[in-house]
Amino acid sequence: MFFVILLNTGFADTYHFRFLFRPLGYITNVWAEVLLILLGWICLARRYSALFIFLCVLAILFSFSRGAYISLGIYLLAGLLWMETKREKIRLLAVGSTAIVLTACFLPQEMKTTLQMNRTVSQQQSTEGRIDAAHAAWNAFREHPLLGYGSGNFTYAIDHAMNQDSTHAFTSFAPNIIVQLLVEKGILGVMFYLLLTVVVLHFIWKHRQRSECRIIGCVLLALLAKEMTQATLLCVPFTFFMLYVLLAFLQSGEVVMEEKRERKASGYILPAVALVCFIAWNTPSLQSMEATPQWVNKAIEEMALYKNDGKTEHLSEAAKVLEEASERRPEDLQITYLQARLHCAKKETGEAETLLNGLVAAYPKNSLYLASLSDVQYRQDKKELALQSFVNAVRYMPRLLTNERVRKWRQTDTLFYQNLRDRLWLLRPAPGDTPSDYARYGYIARWCGNPSADTYLRKAVAALPNLATPWHLLGDDRKYRLLLFGAFRKELDTAELPDEQELTDELMLEMAYSAKFKNWYGCPLITLQ
Repeated sequence: MFFVILLNTGFADTYHFRFLFRPLGYITNVWAEVLLILLGWICLARRYSALFIFLCVLAILFSFSRGAYISLGIYLLAGLLWMETKREKIRLLAVGSTAIVLTACFLPQEMKTTLQMNRTVSQQQSTEGRIDAAHAAWNAFREHPLLGYGSGNFTYAIDHAMNQDSTHAFTSFAPNIIVQLLVEKGILGVMFYLLLTVVVLHFIWKHRQRSECRIIGCVLLALLAKEMTQATLLCVPFTFFMLYVLLAFLQSGEVVMEEKRERKASGYILPAVALVCFIAWNTPSLQSMEATPQWVNKAIEEMALYKNDGKTEHLSEAAKVLEEASERRPEDLQITYLQARLHCAKKETGEAETLLNGLVAAYPKNSLYLASLSDVQYRQDKKELALQSFVNAVRYMPRLLTNERVRKWRQTDTLFYQNLRDRLWLLRPAPGDTPSDYARYGYIARWCGNPSADTYLRKAVAALPNLATPWHLLGDDRKYRLLLFGAFRKELDTAELPDEQELTDELMLEMAYSAKFKNWYGCPLITLQ
């Protein structure tokens, strides 16, 4: 049904729209890992397993995830080489081959694209992003090699290197399990995982005559391959729990009879220390109990109250809590940004400009910092600098053209507004720009009335047809509705399109910070829309 709806909308194939399909709320890569674990359990169950193995393999193939294809191939190959009986091998080969043939027959283009691994623009960008994230993770690991940053702190550790670019989407997943463990656990923490791995491998090899051990060994090998393409295991409670259950099931046939004998208290010291250390390195850090998120939310709330009633005590309270938050979490750059906003509210534009200049110099593609710097420079009557800062901000986030400042400039400072239009009119794509860059230039050109807009937009969707806004600007609202509402929305062709929401400073902060805030601190960022 999902594939039929996509094809009926006019798209040539469905590969670029996998993100619209979220079974049980899981994204494609997580869903593929869930299916891999379920495939192992189905093989262990045996009863009616041929049918369910077929359905599970077919679902993995329909994910069109490169990592899932690699791990599935490893599972099938390992199973054929290591399954105990000829009957099990024939069953796995027959069921897997049937699922592969059906996928190739009904969705050949999608399967071909997946197997080519790095042909499409989206595949190339994904690969480059994971390589860059691995480099950033290595640099973060070198800062805290022994103990790491703590469980769940991977994105916090690499935020300054990877997640300060407005043209790139935020992801909470590490590029592979090794760099995630090194960054979060450090060398000492990774040693416990290595010890666990050695114990499991030794146990599987020792009991390799048991078919259950062989199946679980194949599952663990496939999971390792999947985690080396994108690390989702430790971030999804269900898969983590099922892995623990799988390891427990590994020992189900092991019955040990021991004579009761007294043990000295000293005999329990080493196991107890090992258990405490293992729990310490694998329990998510207690960030939600820190005061930092409450301080940040308090500061945002106090600044909003000042905006409403003008009482300066709100700013004093905001300054106090932001100072505490900055001392506790100096790597959280958004706190520095809030401090700059606070100085601006207190009309301390010099201090605000100093902070924002530092942020912009370090992160020149962050539109949140650029737009705020432009505002401060405009207040200081540095209009040429303000114009350049705002043009750069729009270059990386064209929706800023809906910002209230633009509307005010049009009404009260027509010369500045006209200069802004003239500067934006001159913007052109450069060699090597991505389809997303062309989409942004198309948005800007359409706002300026530049006839090149449609050319840029069509080039963008030709390479990345899953970009929603260009379809709307080109007048193809059927495709736009599909990408906006999803494939399962009732009366999709007649659903009323929402008006474009004005990009306020509060909304920009929410877009840039809310996902990070939730990931780092375990609680939501306050929103004041």
